[in-house]
Amino acid sequence: MKKEAFIDGLKEIMEIEETPLTEETVLRDLMEFNSLALMGIIALIDENFDMVIEAESFETVKTIGDIMTLIGLEKFE
Repeated sequence: MKKEAFIDGLKEIMEIEETPLTEETVLRDLMEFNSLALMGIIALIDENFDMVIEAESFETVKTIGDIMTLIGLEKFE
């Protein structure tokens, strides 16, 4: 999956239209990031990378880049 497609998927889950997202975006700074969005992100990862990441794994995640590292950077184009 391309990085841009993954970030677009995050924008769709959090219903973000105007705010640009990058790998450096801090998730907790986004008003749209909540427990429902977290479940959507977990589903996005499961569907696109065929892996299950528990919600607890996100306790140390701060940025979108951290999510990508958790998934494995080698899985992105």
